[in-house]
Amino acid sequence: MIKINLNKILLLIFYSLVNTLLTLGIIYILNIAITDENFKSKNYLVITFFSFIVYSYLLNLFFQKKIIDYTYNFVYDNELFLAKKLQNSSLKQLETLGTERIYGIIEEMRVFIFLPGIMTNTLNSLLMILLCIGYLFILSYKSTLVIVVLIAMIAYVYFLVGKKLSKKLSVLRSQNDFFNKYIHDIIQGFKELKISETRKNNLYNNVSVNRTDAKDLDKFLANNFNAINILSQYGLYVVFGVILFLLPAFGIIQAKEMVSFVTVLLFMSGPLNKLITMQNMYTRTSIAIKRVKSFFKEINANEIEEKKEQSQVIDFENLQFKDCKFEHNPSFGLGPINLSINKGETIFIIGGNGSGKSTFINLLTGLYSPSSGEILLNNTPVQSNTPNYQNLLSVIFTDNYIFSQNYDNYSLKNNNEYISLLKLMELDKVLPDDEESSARRKFSKGQSKRMSMIFAMLEKSPILILDEWAADQDPYFRKYFYEKLIPMFKQQGKTIIAVTHDDAYFQHADRILKFEYGKIIKDISIEKNEFSQAILWNN
Repeated sequence: MIKINLNKILLLIFYSLVNTLLTLGIIYILNIAITDENFKSKNYLVITFFSFIVYSYLLNLFFQKKIIDYTYNFVYDNELFLAKKLQNSSLKQLETLGTERIYGIIEEMRVFIFLPGIMTNTLNSLLMILLCIGYLFILSYKSTLVIVVLIAMIAYVYFLVGKKLSKKLSVLRSQNDFFNKYIHDIIQGFKELKISETRKNNLYNNVSVNRTDAKDLDKFLANNFNAINILSQYGLYVVFGVILFLLPAFGIIQAKEMVSFVTVLLFMSGPLNKLITMQNMYTRTSIAIKRVKSFFKEINANEIEEKKEQSQVIDFENLQFKDCKFEHNPSFGLGPINLSINKGETIFIIGGNGSGKSTFINLLTGLYSPSSGEILLNNTPVQSNTPNYQNLLSVIFTDNYIFSQNYDNYSLKNNNEYISLLKLMELDKVLPDDEESSARRKFSKGQSKRMSMIFAMLEKSPILILDEWAADQDPYFRKYFYEKLIPMFKQQGKTIIAVTHDDAYFQHADRILKFEYGKIIKDISIEKNEFSQAILWNN
């Protein structure tokens, strides 16, 4: 989380102090005008009065411009900071956080847009109140002490109520987090909900309970904050009543002083009301800051150290895993993995669900870092999450994603290689042009995987990793992948590592790795052994 710039805050305090002094000057002249019969003969005070108004107005314009500039920089810089932090997070950490929580934090950060304004308005109000009280002490310290005690009592009530509401508001934020999860379930599980009336009704019932509870709590908070605001008005009436009726009765204040007191208190009422009406924002901002701080603390705890090394072009020859382990959770771990992958090999990875295939792919691609063991690239130990390592890889995951924009260094426009690849993947009739928007439209799952393959080819990486790529293709393209694309990739010198269940095409691999319970239980070379499915599946 980006820290507040202290120098800028001090500058805002200075502007606020000057503006408050000008306002106090206006109050002082008004008080003289009301109480001094000879005021009309003092022309310099009239000129000073209107000069103070002009100076205060111009300073306020400048002051508000600075606040807006600082506020929006603060908010948008924090959003940029969040994006950078998320990019530097590990996959495991991102899976733990969950997308709905991240969107909730973005919503919390939007509250910060009010933070500098709240700070400066609070500062202005406090300075004005303090200076007014100081002026009142000069007029009558006894009367001022009584007023200060009354205001302190009212403020204490506000504090107690605000503390109670803060806990309620924290509960409301948690309920909104759950609502984000329900919406995420509706969007991601839309098809499953559509075909199950029971599931759909149960989810809606959960949403209904959640929103009803949140609505009742939000109403409760709004009513209580509103009660505080109304109480502030009537609290000031009580203060005025004390000044007008009780203090004169006890001889504490004189009639001439009473007029000055009422005049100054009328000016104080504005800042006092502002502080009270901002109680809602104080509480909400306080909760938002706590939640955002907690979020960033959680990210920082396991943030991947940003690599400062300059990306280099490396000729891939060999990749080795030596006693590599990864603890996914207490009940499942991967490894130890001892494996050598050579340039130009085609390796198929097989195994049942939960056997460790996907975890190995995440380890291979550097999304997971080994908890023990080492990875060697061309016989040199490397960290798998470094650019020099990962730039060797083009990966298509089973849940492949096509970005809404082109973030790569190649362009599709007027790209002959791209046009050739469209024909190769038989998408040239689906995409009539070479526009970026066409390549990023909505596709069927099979077409989406083929589009991702085109992007992977344009990356020109020596290692191609495919996680169940053929599973979403029709029989024609499944056969096309194994009998045409894989031989073509081998001819280009690419190293292919593919997770697959298509045992009918195992003969197109150089090696078969079978995973079970997080370990490689078989590593069969097709060239050296008489291949048999029975060897793989029955032993």
